[in-house]
Amino acid sequence: MVAKISSNNSLFGTLLYNQKKIEKDEAKLLSSKNVYERTEGSFSMQTTLKSFEPYLVANKRTEKPIFHVSLNPSPKDNLTDEQYREIADRYMKDMGYENQPYVVFKHTDIARMHLHIVSTRVGENGKKLDSNFENMRSMKICRQIEQDFKLSPANKQEEKEDYSIPLKPINYKDGDIKSQIGNFTKAMMANYNFQSVGEYRTLLEQCNVTVEELK
Repeated sequence: MVAKISSNNSLFGTLLYNQKKIEKDEAKLLSSKNVYERTEGSFSMQTTLKSFEPYLVANKRTEKPIFHVSLNPSPKDNLTDEQYREIADRYMKDMGYENQPYVVFKHTDIARMHLHIVSTRVGENGKKLDSNFENMRSMKICRQIEQDFKLSPANKQEEKEDYSIPLKPINYKDGDIKSQIGNFTKAMMANYNFQSVGEYRTLLEQCNVTVEELK
């Protein structure tokens, strides 16, 4: 199993990415923890944002408070939803996020079914969770989960693969240009850092979009 961790400052953008996948029947809410009650199996952007708010308000100094990880078991592993839930909870517990609010999404947009988990790096007491040697700890936890759940071990090639959020160029032939641009720009802001409009423009132009600053 391969885990890819990212951090950013946009909870809305991160949740929106997953919500759009749900709307396209390419994902579903698998589980949640320490989040206000909702109808079983349904995702509510408003409820989730409200659940995270006390944590994010408690510490506004942390630059990238959103924890976003994709967990990618091998395609050889035929797992049930319950097993996916158990793996997600085990991973978050071992990473020190057991008491944090988090939501787990199962993505089916590619042949390799995988999970996206969204949480916050800020505890309820306002302190930032320890992120030292995070990737190293994550890799060790994945190896242990593979053993405990009898999963296929990740090979070196899989560990090098990029499982980050895909951003494809805008194509007018796909229709609904407004929606395409909206989804793309929000995902871009959630997953990339830029210091100026010029840097932002350079990123956008990679996917056939540009922006101009008006004063």
